[in-house]
Amino acid sequence: MAGNDIFPITCYNVGMTAKLTEEQREALRSQPGQPIEVVDDEDHTIYVLLARDDYRKVQGEIVDRDKIKQAILARRDESRELNSAWEHVDRDVWEASTSQQ
Repeated sequence: MAGNDIFPITCYNVGMTAKLTEEQREALRSQPGQPIEVVDDEDHTIYVLLARDDYRKVQGEIVDRDKIKQAILARRDESRELNSAWEHVDRDVWEASTSQQ
C-alpha cells in the first residue's frame, strides 16, 4: 500500500523509536543535561526531550513521592484510630473520677 501527497501512509507503533531531528540534536547539544521543550506545530502541544537516565530518575522520584504519600496517609489513619480509642479511655477515666466525688 503506497501513500500519496494527499493521504501519506504513516505508521508508528509503540515498538518503534522516534529519531531526533537535527534541530533537536543541536538543542540538546547546546544545553547538555537540560530538558528541551519541543512544540508540535499542528496542535501546539509541548513535549519535553529528556535523556532516558534523567527520565528514570524523575519517574523514580514520582513513584517514591506517591509511596511516601500513601505511607503518610496510612499512618495518619492509624493515628486517628488510636486517638479515637484513647478518647474513649480518657472519657471513661474522666467519668469514673468525677462520679466518685
